[in-house]
Amino acid sequence: MRRGCLVLAGALALTAGCASVPPEHDRQVSEIRAFADAIADTYRVSRIPVLVGTSVSNEGGHYTRGLFTVSTSMLASPHRDKVVAHELAHYLLGHEYPVLRREERYQRELDANGKAVEIFSRVKGWSEEQAIRAVYGHLLAAWRSVQRGTPVATGHLPPCDEIGDLLGRFPHHAAWTGALECAPAPIAARAALPARTRTYSAPVRVEGNSDRLLYAYFVDQAVPRGVSFGPGREGKLPRARSEFYVDGDRSLLLLLVVQNAKPGLRLRSRWRDPRNVERRAVNQVLTLATNPGQWTWATHGSSLSDVWLYPGRWSVSVSVDEVESGSFRFELVPGAGQ
Repeated sequence: MRRGCLVLAGALALTAGCASVPPEHDRQVSEIRAFADAIADTYRVSRIPVLVGTSVSNEGGHYTRGLFTVSTSMLASPHRDKVVAHELAHYLLGHEYPVLRREERYQRELDANGKAVEIFSRVKGWSEEQAIRAVYGHLLAAWRSVQRGTPVATGHLPPCDEIGDLLGRFPHHAAWTGALECAPAPIAARAALPARTRTYSAPVRVEGNSDRLLYAYFVDQAVPRGVSFGPGREGKLPRARSEFYVDGDRSLLLLLVVQNAKPGLRLRSRWRDPRNVERRAVNQVLTLATNPGQWTWATHGSSLSDVWLYPGRWSVSVSVDEVESGSFRFELVPGAGQ
């Protein structure tokens, strides 16, 4: 494992020659340390050092010989706790030293995925279904990355194969896991989720406090670069959706359309789950200006990976240049879209 600047989580002690820790990382590092300690305490094993490094691996974290290192790039990631659970699973499983046989390396990673589900259930008190969704979501994000050309992480099978192994460990959940991407054939054959038809509607203009925000609604596909909207071209706007399916949809984005944008225009969206807990926050500064009457668009969000653990009715508040400009809602429901 190649390491760059390392920070001891909790104590925040730096190795020689490294820059100071950015203030925004303090809370994130403390949360990692607290989760790692809670895992050790729950399983009644010794607490281990947690380091944060600028260069760790393409996995985002690494465990070996009693030491867990997490990449600084993972601190703000929605998959951070999944990486912590997976790497601490290696610790609990006694994976102290590297092994030479490729098959044994693969098996260790598969076992750590399964153990991570148990960790979420025991340490965080999640239901087994929620814990499976969390680990699956992390593996699915890795699979998407591989599909875009990122190499498979060293010592791992392709993420789709790891997903198949994970879901195969919990056959009693086949009724819903069988509808998931990469589900193995025996699990897929037992899927019993209701198939739901995706419904779309025409976008509706925002009626509210902002004289700049024209449209704010949810879509399931990214808008291609170079597409423009404006007066007389409203028919070119993507169709809107108000329901998304936990086990059927890949993408969930908020499309924002503003007029007469100026350089430095600030857009913010805050996503709250059905229990009113903030799960996603997006802050964006537009760098381009438009002429009077022209429109500019932006999208917030991407995959369902950081919201799909919390089915129900979500609300997203939007502000433009710190002016609250409306609250918008969508429903995240079980089932598979068709």
